[in-house]
Amino acid sequence: MNRLVINNEEMSFRTVEVSMQEDAVTIYVQTDENAEKTAVSPVTAAPAPAPVSVLSLNYQNFDLFLTSLLSALNTPAHLSGYQYLRRSIELAMDEPLMFTSISKTLYPRLAEEFEVGTPLIERSLIGVIMKILKGEAVEEMKEFFGNEYSTLSARRNNAYVISLFVTHIKLLLAGRPLETPRTSSLPLPPLAD
Repeated sequence: MNRLVINNEEMSFRTVEVSMQEDAVTIYVQTDENAEKTAVSPVTAAPAPAPVSVLSLNYQNFDLFLTSLLSALNTPAHLSGYQYLRRSIELAMDEPLMFTSISKTLYPRLAEEFEVGTPLIERSLIGVIMKILKGEAVEEMKEFFGNEYSTLSARRNNAYVISLFVTHIKLLLAGRPLETPRTSSLPLPPLAD
């Protein structure tokens, strides 16, 4: 004989059948060979609730999406590194190979664009990334970064974190596209004569 617990009541049984009709689930148990199958406990099935996201993101356009994402992760917008991180993500969305040599490609480009030195760009990015990682938005970070969240504290170099941002943004946007499609933020090349 097998044992089964239904509604905190243990019972012995020979066979069990489950019947599903629309939203109703009924469990039938036969206790021994000669006994009839009896309905033990009608159970009502309901669809599983949709997972509730702790990230409330604005999908109108990429600028609002990125602002809402950084805000949800409690990124301090008053730090200069905020603008550098934001621009780094935008550039990396357009040029994925930018991370092959971040100190030779990304930092000089940001330094030229913001008219500051490359060491300031690097230090500011480190500062804002540290603020994000040590912030209070732990649930939001776990939801956004997924399995990589646990490795962030050990591997928090700028290239790794920015590439994770880009990867997870692309995954989010693949599941739910922006209302206004994103256009490249890169300047157009000059026209040939």
